[in-house]
Amino acid sequence: MTDKVFGVDFSNSTSPAGTWTLSIHDGTGLKDVALSDLHKALTVPGKIVGNSVAPTANDDSDDGYRSGDIWLDASHNIAYIAVDVTPTAAVWYALFRKNQTLTDGASVDWDMGLGSDAVWTMGGSRTLNAPTYLKAGGLYTLKVIQDGTGGRVITFNSVFKFTPQPNLAASSITQYIFVSDGTSLFCVGKNPANAPGSTVLTSSATPTFNTDQCNFVDITALAAAITSMTSGLSGTPFNGQKLVIRIKDNGTARAITWGASYEACGVALPTTTVISKRLTVGFIYDTTTSKWGCVASAQES
Repeated sequence: MTDKVFGVDFSNSTSPAGTWTLSIHDGTGLKDVALSDLHKALTVPGKIVGNSVAPTANDDSDDGYRSGDIWLDASHNIAYIAVDVTPTAAVWYALFRKNQTLTDGASVDWDMGLGSDAVWTMGGSRTLNAPTYLKAGGLYTLKVIQDGTGGRVITFNSVFKFTPQPNLAASSITQYIFVSDGTSLFCVGKNPANAPGSTVLTSSATPTFNTDQCNFVDITALAAAITSMTSGLSGTPFNGQKLVIRIKDNGTARAITWGASYEACGVALPTTTVISKRLTVGFIYDTTTSKWGCVASAQES
């Protein structure tokens, strides 16, 4: 790299209050640089900057950064490298991933700046709050471990999209993979995939469940007629998403009203239970009709 040669040019200064510039030869010619911008002209790629927050798109060439600069976020123990310093559109990449253990409690926090890969042992059914420090394009993993009792379910904050319940077996492990757009977290993988996220209900006239968080609903002792299977339904299903609903009454046959969110799709919607027998109904979501289409119905003999 050609050495930079400096010469002071006072041509623009008529008084001590004038604008002082330096003429800098960068190997191709003289460049006039205002003293207030001198730090930018003298910056060389590869410098290391310490800070207590992550870099943003505004930490760019106008602030003296060059591609290859390193940013150390001391608060979160993460290093970033500048790959693009276009003004107001700078791009910084994290240089490594970091693990953390989430603190269990009735309400659980996840500061992703402290670790993009988290482990959480559940001691009860919990609420997982909206994570902080999300980055657009970020890849995050969460390992959920059931305690020795098992059956612990998660109430996911609405920023978690298409996130099924973990495996409910005692001491089981479920691994989630998420991708973020900077605001939401989209579940793109779950292992074991064949351990369905489930919602278990004892009885309700208007069963409440979220199809973003479960693909299996188990109503175990229905004690009243279901007046609407639609009113308590929530979620943003994708085309072709599958859902299984299993219903067993408490010893008295109960009527079932499905509501506007369901339709027959080759198989008629069942309208009642059979005393103390399990009824299992399978659905596939159709974005054309915005309905769950019934494709299977099996009554225990």
